[in-house]
Amino acid sequence: MIKAIRRRLELRHEGGFTLVEVVVAMSIFMIISAGILHTMLTLLSITRDSRVRQVAGNLAAQEIDLARSASDIFALNNATRVVELNNDTFTVHRTTSWVNAAEELSACGAGGGTLRYKQIKVEVEWQTAGEVRSIESDTLLNPSARINDPDLGTILVIVTSAVSGEGVPDIPVKAVPIGGGATLNTTTDEAGCAYFLKATPATYNVSLSSPAGRNFVDPSSSSTPLQTAGVVRGEAATVPFNFDESGDLRVRYDVLGAIVARNLTTTLLSTRDPFRSPATSASNPRTITVAAFADGYTPVAGDAVDCVASDPAQWPATSTLSNGSRVEPVAALGGAVSDVTVPAGAVQMTQDVNRYIFARSTVSSTEGHPGCEVQQVLRFDRGSNARPTLILPYGSWVLESTTSSTATSGSTIPGARMALVGNGAVQGNVVTVDPRVPVS
Repeated sequence: MIKAIRRRLELRHEGGFTLVEVVVAMSIFMIISAGILHTMLTLLSITRDSRVRQVAGNLAAQEIDLARSASDIFALNNATRVVELNNDTFTVHRTTSWVNAAEELSACGAGGGTLRYKQIKVEVEWQTAGEVRSIESDTLLNPSARINDPDLGTILVIVTSAVSGEGVPDIPVKAVPIGGGATLNTTTDEAGCAYFLKATPATYNVSLSSPAGRNFVDPSSSSTPLQTAGVVRGEAATVPFNFDESGDLRVRYDVLGAIVARNLTTTLLSTRDPFRSPATSASNPRTITVAAFADGYTPVAGDAVDCVASDPAQWPATSTLSNGSRVEPVAALGGAVSDVTVPAGAVQMTQDVNRYIFARSTVSSTEGHPGCEVQQVLRFDRGSNARPTLILPYGSWVLESTTSSTATSGSTIPGARMALVGNGAVQGNVVTVDPRVPVS
């Protein structure tokens, strides 16, 4: 019995896969599976991208339809909105531009005749696998009502920020015909555009004002800037403005106990054109309203445009004096007040004057003196102090005194009756206020 069982066991087949065969088979299976998986993932990605692209296309078409259904084509402006659908985020940008008679595109239709159509361009953006993708669609809209008349004209007003370059909305705009007639009024739209359609041919004074509760000024700090526009039959007149919310600079000439000329100009230097603010009183400090400018203004005592000697940066170094330098710019923020100290020189009367005093700029032999192209004349009011200290811009000055409040000149004050406060010198009857300091 045992022998029979042994024979049967010896006859059993013991064949099978070796370990190497198993490893090779698994490797082949994994390669095939990886290819299939990659193909499936690619198909899923393509399917999802097609679905998302279709949704984006629908959103663009929807935005175009909304634009076409707008009751007022002039109310259609640039806009952006975000839409969440099926866990995807879409950003819909709408850009509008007028097409004028010259077939040119511009924000307000300026530059080439009357308005004809409005172009609506829609871009829809989304992200796929970290990559930003987009589609675009556009159309042209024809105004539902007639906006032009061959016998009349159009005034296009463009109001932009000098700081950002963007349009300024909600600004009241007025057009007054110079020869008489009805005054036209409107406000700027979201793009900073204002339109006076079918205007009677004439010359108009076009002006801006600030919306209620806010204060805007142009780069020259005018709160009611005005330009002239001539309207011609069948044509459009374009009137551009820069208009920004204002900020206030509280300017102080920091010389203890000194008085300021009632007509002293303060020059504000920046990356823009110089702004000159003449005083109308001897107030110190005084407030200057300017266009808001985060980069800031550098104050200079005096008219630094007509008299460069007022600008300390124009005084070069010598062997004994360092070059002059300006103070750091001070930012002017919309709706806020910024304090600024203006550097200047001063001269004290050492004998009784008790009269009205004039200071006239003059030439000087001081090394490196920049001089003045236009003579400056400052007028100081009679004060309670018989020996006043007078604030003077940098440069050379001759002082005169008079007893008359209406006189335009007076008797020269001798240099012996003056004492300089700060750097500079008194030579004869000429006092020179120098911003440079001795080299140590």
